[in-house]
Amino acid sequence: MKFKTFPKVAFSFFTLFAMNTISAQDRDQSTTAIVKSITMAKGVKGETKDPVNKTSVFQPTDTIHAVVRVDNAAPDTKLSAAWIAVDVGDVAEPNSEILTNDIIIDGTRNIDFILEPTNPLPIGSYEVEISVNDHLADSKKFRVKQ
Repeated sequence: MKFKTFPKVAFSFFTLFAMNTISAQDRDQSTTAIVKSITMAKGVKGETKDPVNKTSVFQPTDTIHAVVRVDNAAPDTKLSAAWIAVDVGDVAEPNSEILTNDIIIDGTRNIDFILEPTNPLPIGSYEVEISVNDHLADSKKFRVKQ
């Protein structure tokens, strides 16, 4: 009788151990890169992508830059920016995703994510969410006004 239950116990222990190992690896990958800051701006300058005309309020036709300072990104780190229309009245449902940008990076540097509207953006509140390896790292709110 004990012999028949032993394989189940051993399998359960192995499965739990394997899941904990995988979870630890996932945490390590998602935290290798550190998002130090997100700066909203109307432009950037130079190869270092330093933000220019920093602001959290934009006009409907402005090109919007989310300059993300990343430290210690391991090779093949995926950095993503999800642009969200939080509240734009009747134009879209609350918290509608407008666009997602992905880039593979490594090292320490600024990354310039750009939202360049082809039509004027609706007046309202927005947010950009920055993820590292598909794990939300930080977000920044901004507004579009006339």
